[in-house]
Amino acid sequence: EYAASGGTRLGDIGPTDVELNEFEQDVYEALTANGMRLVPQYGVSRYRIDFAACHPQQEGRYVLAIECDGASYHSEPTARDRDRLRQQHLEELGWRFHRIWSTDWFMNRRAEIDRAVKAYWSAVRSCDSGDRSGEPTQQQTMFRLSNGPEPASPVLGQRGPRPYIPV
Repeated sequence: EYAASGGTRLGDIGPTDVELNEFEQDVYEALTANGMRLVPQYGVSRYRIDFAACHPQQEGRYVLAIECDGASYHSEPTARDRDRLRQQHLEELGWRFHRIWSTDWFMNRRAEIDRAVKAYWSAVRSCDSGDRSGEPTQQQTMFRLSNGPEPASPVLGQRGPRPYIPV
């Protein structure tokens, strides 16, 4: 789709109609009730962030990825894929990251809500202060999410220049 459109269409970017499980629905309702604007199941193809938290005043700016250990977490084959690599990949794409563990949620829901809200406002402040080092645009993020990490350059294992992707 990207190639056929000459680089103007990036596929099914954004939210989907993927149903949330009970845990994810509970997290969504609790966090939105505490002032967070969330887009559930944000991403492309199978690579979706459980919740993309939106900036409260800047439409289309995502400030925080919130991951839960719900169904998509348990569908990954190894703990390495589920935890470290996925988070590392998102952070390399410029996402700030927050994880909510279901066990912690069920044992101390209020503390987990407070922790998530604190992470959200910290991300908003960071965004507002101009700390956007390496933060990609929405479409660049989704294109790179759908295609995985950039390959290393063959010269000395260094990364080559990123191609320009018109938006």
